[in-house]
Amino acid sequence: MQKNNTPKYQVLKAFIIEAIQSKQWLPHEVITSENVLAEQFTMSRHTVRQAIGQLTNEGWLYRVHGKGTFVQEQLPPARKTIGVITTYISDYIFPAIIRGIENVLSQNDCQLMLGCSNQQVDKERQCLESMRNQQVDGLIIEPAKSGMPNPNVDLIQKMIADGLPVLTLQACFDGLEHNYVILDDVQAGVTATKHLLDLGHRRIGGIFKADLAQGQLRYKGFMDAQTKVGISLAEERVVLFVGDETGKSIQTTQYETLLQNVTAVVCYNDLVAVKLMDIIKEKGLKIPEDISIVSFDDSQLATFSEVKLTSVAHPMEALGEKVASEMLSLLAGTKDVVHEKMLLKLIKRQSSKAIDERV
Repeated sequence: MQKNNTPKYQVLKAFIIEAIQSKQWLPHEVITSENVLAEQFTMSRHTVRQAIGQLTNEGWLYRVHGKGTFVQEQLPPARKTIGVITTYISDYIFPAIIRGIENVLSQNDCQLMLGCSNQQVDKERQCLESMRNQQVDGLIIEPAKSGMPNPNVDLIQKMIADGLPVLTLQACFDGLEHNYVILDDVQAGVTATKHLLDLGHRRIGGIFKADLAQGQLRYKGFMDAQTKVGISLAEERVVLFVGDETGKSIQTTQYETLLQNVTAVVCYNDLVAVKLMDIIKEKGLKIPEDISIVSFDDSQLATFSEVKLTSVAHPMEALGEKVASEMLSLLAGTKDVVHEKMLLKLIKRQSSKAIDERV
């Protein structure tokens, strides 16, 4: 794992713990000042204080007013380390997911070792090998490119065979028996589409990510909801894309073709929805008067836009808390298997409205 994929405060925490364990800093010895640490690690004083504050709470350090921060004489017992590999760290919904995981682990005297795949299976393998070498006590992983066969299943299978508890979040590895906490993305797709159907829309378009399981399952729900009411899905009403989460691979002409054939669009996530809203505005159309939009995730983007987005809410921090709690259950032996699917709720706002459309 590369340090630039790890939050700065965690890098500093790891450095301080290593200095204490290797006896570079001895009990009751004052540690390097906050100013020097901030300069040495190119981080803000706030970040340094965050790291030192956590280490103080965890029993590694203690403070003496007016004198500085010192190494504890009685160091904390060895803590369980949970490896967490996500597809992203600092963007979109991921900080909240990681925060939820970390909150539960820290409250239960466990530490987090964080890795990031950036949706690349080779980077995912590097993270897996690093965590295996460092003998983490449990592994939480969000599969990279979850809609496609994953070449890292062999390594994960070996880790499971070695007795390591492994739990995936948001998606599963195909062909691998393992624990998971996922979202009911099919039902989410049904919920988003049914909302538009209930508003009278019959020409509903969809934009979905084809190389992630979440995109495929939301697309399935989108189709299921329309099939149930007897609507045949027209090819020109669907855009499937791969690559970047924001839909950078989608050509403007694809958006424009889609908009010619629909009165409403279901978007894979809020990032794609915001891009579509910009194109609708450029074409002189209005939301929701001309085009209604429903999205997924209910991120901050849903309320930052000029027209507030109707969006299916992602549990974010609650998902992180759930997956961490289930991992603790696996470690404690109170559960042998975790197969959890979380339901999602639609948040109705200004981007969708009723119409009277006759088919």
